[in-house]
Amino acid sequence: MQQKQDHVPLIGIVPTYVPEDDIVRLKQNYCQAIEKWGGMPIALPITEDVRIYEYLLPQIDGFLFTGGHDITPDLYGQTEHSDKLSPLTPNRDRMEQRILNYAYDYDIPVLGVCRGMQMINVHFGGTLYQDLADDYSSIGGNKWALEGLYIPVDDPSTDAAENTHLTSEDIKRVLCPGCVYENDEHASCAQDRLDMARTTEEYGIMQSSEATRLKHWQQDHYECPSHFVTIDQSTRLGSILGTDTLAVNSMHHQGIKTVAPNLRPAAYATDGLVEAIEMPDRLFFMGTQWHPEYFPVRMGLLFKAFIDASNQRYNERLQAGLTCRVEPAEEVTIRENR
Repeated sequence: MQQKQDHVPLIGIVPTYVPEDDIVRLKQNYCQAIEKWGGMPIALPITEDVRIYEYLLPQIDGFLFTGGHDITPDLYGQTEHSDKLSPLTPNRDRMEQRILNYAYDYDIPVLGVCRGMQMINVHFGGTLYQDLADDYSSIGGNKWALEGLYIPVDDPSTDAAENTHLTSEDIKRVLCPGCVYENDEHASCAQDRLDMARTTEEYGIMQSSEATRLKHWQQDHYECPSHFVTIDQSTRLGSILGTDTLAVNSMHHQGIKTVAPNLRPAAYATDGLVEAIEMPDRLFFMGTQWHPEYFPVRMGLLFKAFIDASNQRYNERLQAGLTCRVEPAEEVTIRENR
């Protein structure tokens, strides 16, 4: 059978469910990023009617799991001990479990964002911190990362930026890629944030021998990064992005505690928290704690790799004549220790 050349990968996006208002919501950023890099986005329904998924899922070439409310703690073996949990969405949990089982079984590409990454981890046997402020003790080091350079700042008077010998444009590109490349309205804020970083604990600056607690829920524009992550260059994410240090945004109060057995960490924040995961034995099964959809240019390599993998898997399924089956409702379970 001849490979179809003009196929546009259909990307099924799991929307946010807001139980307080009984509505589903999908921010345009996700759709725009998929469209920009060659995909066709479609919002998936949240329903208990498995017949809908039996028809719909085999049409989808890749799945994007978005952010949203907290995951039910029972799914990762915990009781609800934090008073900071959001309203839970068990209907969305079940929907995502069904899709993750389907995507795993047929090697359909998956990209998880924020809650989406956490759900991937939980579904395959990992656990979460229910609230970072209450449960997480940072293991960060006494260093400050900028464009792959690690600069000791034991002396609070050390001007880390001057010691990097980078130009102001280099600094802006690393600190605030969204501002420099994608949002002219905030084009000057990177330097302002750098000035702030010289005198505060932002961006992982450690001004004592103790690790500094990062603010994982930023108050600034989401197009602006709030801290750095270090990317493992031996991972697929590292090969895609081509850098070992990246400035990212952050809007989450939970995080990964233990990584599922068949996943591996791909990036860490400067306080040691896992910021990205991937499944080595699948074509593209990856999640980021940050929101790449706010950086459609800077994170274009990630979205392009996701769309390319979705197209590749479509062609492989077409050539093999593979028929995909959706599990009946009673068979949807956690895929722990797979």
